[in-house]
Amino acid sequence: MRTPDRKELFLDDREIEALDNLTRTFHKPVPSGDEPVLIPDRPWESLNVGPATVIYDPAGCRFRMWYQTHYTAADDVPETGIPPSGLPFRYGVGYAESEDGLHFTKPLLGKVAYRGQDTNMAVRGYSSPSPQTCLLDPDTPDPRRRYRLWVWDEAHHPGCHALIGMSHYASADGFDWQGLEWDDNANPDPQPFCYVKTVGNYRYPYSIGPNETNGIYWDEPSRRYVNYCRASNGSVRCIGRMESPDGIHWTQPELVAMPDLQDPFLFQFYWARPYRAGEFVILYVTTYAPAQSHQLQVQVLASRDGRHFTRVGDRQTWIAPGEPGSWNAGMVSATAPVLHDDRLWIYASGTAETHAADQTHGAIGLYHFRPDGYVSLDATDTEGSFTTRRMVWEHDELRLNFEAPQGEVRVEVLPGEAVGGQLRAPTTTFGDHYPPGLPGFTREDCVPLTGDHLSAPVRFERAKLSDLRGRYVQLRFWLRDARLFSWAVS
Repeated sequence: MRTPDRKELFLDDREIEALDNLTRTFHKPVPSGDEPVLIPDRPWESLNVGPATVIYDPAGCRFRMWYQTHYTAADDVPETGIPPSGLPFRYGVGYAESEDGLHFTKPLLGKVAYRGQDTNMAVRGYSSPSPQTCLLDPDTPDPRRRYRLWVWDEAHHPGCHALIGMSHYASADGFDWQGLEWDDNANPDPQPFCYVKTVGNYRYPYSIGPNETNGIYWDEPSRRYVNYCRASNGSVRCIGRMESPDGIHWTQPELVAMPDLQDPFLFQFYWARPYRAGEFVILYVTTYAPAQSHQLQVQVLASRDGRHFTRVGDRQTWIAPGEPGSWNAGMVSATAPVLHDDRLWIYASGTAETHAADQTHGAIGLYHFRPDGYVSLDATDTEGSFTTRRMVWEHDELRLNFEAPQGEVRVEVLPGEAVGGQLRAPTTTFGDHYPPGLPGFTREDCVPLTGDHLSAPVRFERAKLSDLRGRYVQLRFWLRDARLFSWAVS
């Protein structure tokens, strides 16, 4: 099956002209067991393994995880020249892998030593407790940049100044990472850090301080790297947006998502993890409520343009902290998902304690979720339907993500051309206000879809959808004892 030209999820109403006798349901991921899949069990991990990036490498048939290590022996890290933070620890990027996504090993990499002992750390020495992002680009013309890694880092240019910013690393295999030191005189290309400004002898990123968090992904429609970073509206933490053609030279942050007056007092967007699903940019936003519980939990935000976001599920929590005494009872945050074996694998970092604790014990767990399954349109045994807005049909196939084990889904194609020289006026009601389906494309002509499918093709008994190319049409979906998660054309 080829990649869809367009896929619509029910995260807004833009493509729905009319809806009748259907309800919306907000769905949440299911934890894979009660225990985490990765715990801090190495000396250089101390009490915490933290936010991670996970990908599935089809060439190696394995899950690959780059996660934050937290080791307490600050004197094991070379002096960076940064003014002392008062924090007796340093951070690094650890590596783990798994064939089944549940049982991870931590291979020794021969790259970073801890007290003379080899470790699974790929990068060490940065001292801000911020997540990192790792991306795989199997189609890059430069094999040395097949893997890209960004971390919040500290570096020191001898005799000049300390630098705080976002470092960039590249690797051919995901093990051996090459980064660049800042050099004001040589101004090497690529430079390793994000857009910064100078304050005295020190450099800081715009809008934010040294607790910057970054969520980076490759946005195929715009052909840009996009970073949903931490920003501020002057009162609380928010989400900013930066973009880059190469992952190295970034625009200044712009504020794109923030809490509002419907949220609790001092409610904050702590950090975000982005990815694209069809026409939408999805953000898994870790929220923080310091005036209530000091817990961190996850909400879902969605946007068609990557700049104007809505709160999916009417601000409901998507992933909540666990029960008291559990590994994620205090805080939980989610990574961007991995699509594997027809489901989304979502690795979540969590701690037993809240953000107010002096010391936290962190681990990484796993949740599973249906692809595109955030919001469904549901019908009972009383049939319901909805109609899309008018579109030009330039496709061969229509595929549906749906559940109908006891019911069915049907589709009909309505004419969308001008009537009597005038475009037919939009309507928000059903029934007799719409013309019948086109000959060969009525609901009676549609082969009913039943069962549970992620991408089932819509078929008509007497006609092919490709015959409609170039025509204005509308689609009407009929559901009975069914729920529909998304539709896609290709």
